[in-house]
Amino acid sequence: MSCPPVGTRRTELLAALSIAIDLGLGQPAEHVLRAAVIATRLADRLGLTREQRDTTFHATLVMWIGCHADSHEYVRWFGDDIAVKREAYLVDWAGLPYMRFLMGNIARGAPLPQRIKLIGQLMRNPRGQMGALVHSHCASASLLAASIGLSERVQAVLGATFERYDGAGGPHALAGDQLPMEMRVAQLADLVEVHDRTYGPGGAEHMVRSRRGGQFDPAVADEFLSDPEALLAAPEKGSYWDAALAEAPDRNRPLTPVELDRMLVALGDFVDLKCPFTLGHSRAVADLAARAAAHLGLDADDVAAVRQAGHVHDIGRIGGSNRVWEASADLSAEQWERVRLHPYLTARILERVSGLGDVARIASNHHEQPDGGGYPRALAAASLPMPDRVLT
Repeated sequence: MSCPPVGTRRTELLAALSIAIDLGLGQPAEHVLRAAVIATRLADRLGLTREQRDTTFHATLVMWIGCHADSHEYVRWFGDDIAVKREAYLVDWAGLPYMRFLMGNIARGAPLPQRIKLIGQLMRNPRGQMGALVHSHCASASLLAASIGLSERVQAVLGATFERYDGAGGPHALAGDQLPMEMRVAQLADLVEVHDRTYGPGGAEHMVRSRRGGQFDPAVADEFLSDPEALLAAPEKGSYWDAALAEAPDRNRPLTPVELDRMLVALGDFVDLKCPFTLGHSRAVADLAARAAAHLGLDADDVAAVRQAGHVHDIGRIGGSNRVWEASADLSAEQWERVRLHPYLTARILERVSGLGDVARIASNHHEQPDGGGYPRALAAASLPMPDRVLT
């Protein structure tokens, strides 16, 4: 018998979602959580209002929630959506450096004629082509933010994810004070986390100085540069998961059963944006599995757990490139390993959320088989409770 989720908090589910976002960006787990901690520290130093601080926290946590909605198009342009998103963190998205980055990554690994063709298409309208990806991301991010219950202010701020202080961003070429202050802080926090981890504190400082007045608001940049050591410091105890949850505006409020179901449905919808052919997949799996569980006579708690696991069973797919998921030819051994890894990543994303232990287990076992021939752990029937077998 599964235990009904008790005390699950929205902030924990958002933290779990951020781990999935990390995977989709090609970043290690807790990148987004650390960025959120840095952002709230900056917000405090800048003297932002409580509402602005709370919005900054949530905006930083989910600013890349649409990071995979354009994965299909990224694969068409660049070959590997996750690799190019990871490397894009190290490039200023403006001027010649950005154009060189695009040219160097167009159809990477593809035959020369295909590369030449795509380079020609991009050069005819580079801003329009990349602008379409930006629009897809921003639209998806705002819709998903609404579906998980974030405020209208957070939704509005997410629309400025790709804007720049100097007006060279998109989709609306906002400049200066037209950019929400919360996003100005979130952008800097997101990037200094990566540059500090990659190049050390000096690298993060150099990046901020070089983009001051360009991508970054000078006031936000100067505040960071006034004491980078304190802003980048690790938590005194615990992980960034714990530190970020401690900063969450609604950290002590548990979700109602209805709210929990709504958020898990939204997470499934989030996952299904990864590939064009998976739209609606998680909802269909959840419905079919729940009806099968009820038909088999499982109790109400087990049926609920199976349904909830059905919504989030594929969240680990975010960690795989669409180059694998959309492959038209037979997969290589390495690509098959990426496929077999995604249920493990599902467990990794969900396992720290209070009250979702059964849901995480059922979801992560959805490719196991009673004869031991499944993956990732080759579990046999004795290790697969009935709810797990239903979802497989």
